[in-house]
Amino acid sequence: MKDDSSRLVENKLTEIVNVTILKDILNAFTTATNLMGNIVDTKGKSIFSSKDVEKCCEFCKVIYRTESGVKRCQSAYERAGKQAVNFSGPYIFRCPAGLLELAAPIIIEGEHLGTIICGQVLMWEPEEFFWIELREMNKDLTVDFQELFRAVEQLPIVSGHQVYAAANLLYVVANYIAQAGWKSHEDAKKINVQQSMLFKKICDQKKSKKDFTWVNDGLEIDESKIILIYRSDYDEAKEAFQSIIMDEMIRSAADSAMFKNALTELVLKVSRIVMRTVTDKHTILSVNEACLKKLYSSESFDEMNLIVLETLLEYHNTIKQNSDDSVNNKIKAIIEYMENNYQKSLNVTDIAEAVLMSPSYVSRLFKKDTGITVMNFLAKTRLEKAKKFLRNPHYQIEEIAKNVGFYDASYFTKVFKKHEGMTPTQYRNSYKYKRG
Repeated sequence: MKDDSSRLVENKLTEIVNVTILKDILNAFTTATNLMGNIVDTKGKSIFSSKDVEKCCEFCKVIYRTESGVKRCQSAYERAGKQAVNFSGPYIFRCPAGLLELAAPIIIEGEHLGTIICGQVLMWEPEEFFWIELREMNKDLTVDFQELFRAVEQLPIVSGHQVYAAANLLYVVANYIAQAGWKSHEDAKKINVQQSMLFKKICDQKKSKKDFTWVNDGLEIDESKIILIYRSDYDEAKEAFQSIIMDEMIRSAADSAMFKNALTELVLKVSRIVMRTVTDKHTILSVNEACLKKLYSSESFDEMNLIVLETLLEYHNTIKQNSDDSVNNKIKAIIEYMENNYQKSLNVTDIAEAVLMSPSYVSRLFKKDTGITVMNFLAKTRLEKAKKFLRNPHYQIEEIAKNVGFYDASYFTKVFKKHEGMTPTQYRNSYKYKRG
């Protein structure tokens, strides 16, 4: 009796692998190479139906006529599959009937789910001892050895190099298809989870009859909420973003175009928040491009949901990697944010939230690395921008103060004089004098 783990592995193989496609590939492989191919589970049993035995080589047909012959082959294939896993690739072995075969493992997520069996083959012209040995090894299966001998004579004679190359081809193709099947299988599971969450969302919404609070009309994202999500761990972030997407799915009222537009806007706006915190902006842009390409070609709500969720979580991984980078990269992110947002009313907490760090850590790290405080650096940045405005006589002092983040002209003048030793008006006049 098979244990639960054995049944689970076998079920996975037939559930994940597209059997029809693999059968077509094996048939094409046989036509091109004159070598037979089969796929077995971890117990050595073929994943194909019994009628497919008709397409195997004549030699195997003779062996498969008896139950003991089938069991003997299955046991050999099980052992060969395990050896192939140990070798992490094609493995040449001698079958119980005395001929050469080759095994290539199908491994998904580190788990052995099945084996490709390639054969039977001859690697040299049979000699007298070969026929004697063949008769001895199969005496329990048949009495008609002439039939068995005729079947052997139909087998191709190929070099070891050719056999190994052919098996490598099957190994690469089958594992590619298996991986693709695994992704489809996992996506289907995710979609089932999404549908359950959506149903629960709708039920909760009907019960509470409350408006959604994370956005207003026009998808105005609560930036502080997004920042908090990205500070959380992966599972918490996944749940939070799934909830956000579900909210928008309900708000779109089953209009796929509206849902697609909302998700596009979500991805772009969130990515801009994320780009403030990372130095490798090219990665974020590449992720965006791939996401939007998939999004525009999809019409399924579930697919669009999955595409965007995976993108938002990919941002999460990028931020995590960035947080493990050098101090220099963190300082660059802080400085870049201040240089791009100096005109806003900012404090240390605002800056820290924007780069996904704590205020105390930002203050300590920045002072230690640059020798000045965050707010002093921000003031210097604003004053350098103010100087450029002051060199243009068309700007009024009050206007310049507002442009660089000082909403009180008198306070701007006070700070400017403290750092530059003169008032903004004096700086402007001195600049005129130098140019004069």
